[in-house]
Amino acid sequence: MRPGAEPHSSMLPATDVRGHPESGTSQALNDRGRHPDRSSHGIPPGATAGVYLAVAGLLGAGALTNATSRLIGGSADAVQHVWFLAWLPFALTHHLNPLLTSYLDHPLQVNLMWNNSTPFLGVIAWPFTATVGPVAAYNIMGVLALAASAWTAYLAARRYIQTWWISFLVGTLYGFSPFMMVQASGSHLTLVTAFTPPLLLICLDEALVRQRYAYWKLGLFLGVIATVQLLIGEELLLTEILVALLATILVVAGWPSQLARRWRSALAALGVGAGVFAVLGAIPLAFQFFGPSPLQGTTIHPPASFVGDLLGWVVPTQQQLLAPSSAVALATKFTGGFSEHDAYLGIPLIALMAVSLFVLRRQRWVCLLAVLIGTIAVLSLGPNLHVGGASTGIRLPWALVGSIPLLRDALPDRLALYVFLGAALLVGLFLDHIWRLRTGWKWRAVAIGLALAAVIPLIPIPANSVPVTVPNRLTSTLSGHFHPGEVVAMLPVATIANDNAMLWQALSGFRVQLPWGYLIHRGLHGESSVNLVGPTVVSQLTEIGQGASQSLSNGSSAARAYELRNLGVSAVAVGPTPFQSELVRYLTHLLGRGPEWAGGFAIWSSVTSGS
Repeated sequence: MRPGAEPHSSMLPATDVRGHPESGTSQALNDRGRHPDRSSHGIPPGATAGVYLAVAGLLGAGALTNATSRLIGGSADAVQHVWFLAWLPFALTHHLNPLLTSYLDHPLQVNLMWNNSTPFLGVIAWPFTATVGPVAAYNIMGVLALAASAWTAYLAARRYIQTWWISFLVGTLYGFSPFMMVQASGSHLTLVTAFTPPLLLICLDEALVRQRYAYWKLGLFLGVIATVQLLIGEELLLTEILVALLATILVVAGWPSQLARRWRSALAALGVGAGVFAVLGAIPLAFQFFGPSPLQGTTIHPPASFVGDLLGWVVPTQQQLLAPSSAVALATKFTGGFSEHDAYLGIPLIALMAVSLFVLRRQRWVCLLAVLIGTIAVLSLGPNLHVGGASTGIRLPWALVGSIPLLRDALPDRLALYVFLGAALLVGLFLDHIWRLRTGWKWRAVAIGLALAAVIPLIPIPANSVPVTVPNRLTSTLSGHFHPGEVVAMLPVATIANDNAMLWQALSGFRVQLPWGYLIHRGLHGESSVNLVGPTVVSQLTEIGQGASQSLSNGSSAARAYELRNLGVSAVAVGPTPFQSELVRYLTHLLGRGPEWAGGFAIWSSVTSGS
């Protein structure tokens, strides 16, 4: 690029799409404006969003067709998200703090900002929660999240790709990628709701390259987007900051002279964005770090427990339609469990990425995009290299990055999200290059064939869904036996193995408070823990609810009953569960009397004053 030439509109390429030196950004933009390819017009963005929504609906049809009785994903995380979506409108309409609760882990105050409580999604889902219930609201939000993520990736791609169907392909590769579908089947709504990374890519492009908007407008948009992501899921916000920092370093290293006169405006936009974020995010962050029950110390997950596997990029999982049984068997050995096996790119897509880089190698920004993709891919492998589920002991860069406060709580394998966005853009640029410059039908057939070869191995099966267990006459039973806000030991104890008690609480309109819950708890020394640190009676009830046997002596019975009452419990209710009879037998001995039966529940009222 000649001295003084402006960077190209598409993230600073040094040459035009034919590999010839550019004559300047202004001329390139004018040429594009006067000679658009007819295929670049495509269909309106709203219609594109409708197509994505239809695709998302098909992939979530297993739950949508039974929206009030099935859950997308179906793990304990799904019920937890149902609870969060129901909690926000309940808290606000009852003048409670939506960021804190004693309705779980009573009498403690649970800090929900440490629990992915997604208050932003709670607001968006409120109309659905109020009309069709929180279970259906969760399913609807899961489908909308997939469509919104694909659509914002499409909007970002349109900045660099002129051909409509190729931009649509980029959105599809990102929004319905193996990452998205695996996380959807794993009930991780906060990760499926990934529409902000493409929006932040647009912000980065505007801040460092195009600068077509006043710095304060860009900063305002950036601050709002960051706050929205804060209130959806902080893990994604932290990794977005990491990826944006890496991208900025590469851009600055690639074009130091061109950016020398742009840095003031870029920093001003960043400053405004930080200020807006500080104002809008002040209250939730203050509650998180300075409110009741803040967490500190160790992370929930060991550093090498949820990491990418080197073979994960080429071995399909059970979420792909075209997955040989031998490949699925190999994928089950990867570290972290199925819900984190989210990095499958497939050999055809990887090969097409390599071809794209080779053909477009004279465009400096394409090379830096490839470097960024590779860097993120390496970071996603975690602190030690894993191959086929086994650790090789080879240290990787995440060992350093993962030691940074807050980032150490991010799971490295989830960086694969950004790999899919980068891979889709890289391949989309190459296909657009062929489509626009080789107008003969043979070359366009080649472009379509390459796109199909990359996409077909990634075709997913619909997201997993499971039925929910809801007792008959749930609301009337709880309303008829318990006062509003009464502390009830509803069993089984809500854990990652079974959190139906939380579901029943939410579906009953939070009639009662619970002395436990499936949450990130505060340990004895303030550390994070998924295991509730409680008295012996809680441990015994948890074990019985999971199939273990427990016995009580006369002396221990009184001690356990005292522990239960000391939690503020005034009543006990055992709901339908495979081990209901064992729990009833234990509690009958513990409380000295049998239960009353109603609506499938075994109920003991008034247990505050002894047996």
